[in-house]
Amino acid sequence: MNPGIVLVSLSGFGQTGPYRDLASHGVGFDAYAALAPPVPGPNGWPCIPGGYTEVGITAGPLYGTVALLAGILSARATGEGCTVDVAEADAAAHWNAWQLSRQAAADARAAAGEVTELAPPPGLRPGQDPFQEDVRYQYYRTADGRHVLFMASERKFWEHFTSAVGRPDLLDRFPSAEVADHQFGNRELRAELVEVFATRTQADWVQLFLDADVAGVPVNADGAELRSDPHFRARMRWLDASVHGMPILGTPIHTEPALPDPPAAPEPGEHTEVVLRDVLGYGGERLAALRASGALGPAP
Repeated sequence: MNPGIVLVSLSGFGQTGPYRDLASHGVGFDAYAALAPPVPGPNGWPCIPGGYTEVGITAGPLYGTVALLAGILSARATGEGCTVDVAEADAAAHWNAWQLSRQAAADARAAAGEVTELAPPPGLRPGQDPFQEDVRYQYYRTADGRHVLFMASERKFWEHFTSAVGRPDLLDRFPSAEVADHQFGNRELRAELVEVFATRTQADWVQLFLDADVAGVPVNADGAELRSDPHFRARMRWLDASVHGMPILGTPIHTEPALPDPPAAPEPGEHTEVVLRDVLGYGGERLAALRASGALGPAP
């Protein structure tokens, strides 16, 4: 790394981890992050929920911007550059950090035999949405009872998929436009795909997506599924529970050199004199007078 140079990578699943080459977009990052759990649709088939705001596609660039600015300020101060790796999937998961942290704390206490009232917050209550009738951009249940988000609304991905699963007849019967061909309302095709996806586990489908260059992602219905996900385990880190009082999800921003862990939250008034002295330049006598007058509250 040359002194003062900041290199930033913003991608779907980042530069490291098992999903780094997985093609995905849009809802895929929220499906991965347990922000969009499947809801029942026509014939009881799992569907993408409506009524929520897509997170990953906006949170990722936001974290990337913050990381870039922080890297520039650090380079100005130290003369040393850094690399920054931000994934939209990680950003979406971090947007769900409170639910994940609550569940991790509850699981840890349950494992220790403690009674806890910590529970996941209420689930999403989506309204009806055109996604209900989407076919080639849709959730499908896998052989192990989990789900994947299939995203073959572009011709190349549909061609790759039908070839990989040995179903050229699907390509012949249901050809695709170049882009944005979702096959809305085509329940004949939907029923065919329901049967196809039921033949393999979620992990097997994700591997096929990677091997055959098919757009799709694993769907995590809740925080427990997400925390067991291999990409999450490889990319995300937890702050020390003994320091912070409970497991807390760390930043999704990856840097080289690595960022240090933040300290525990300060006690009330812990940094009052530090701020007044080091930031505002208050002298010892002025601080002592303020403290004696009660203006600064009780001593920490």
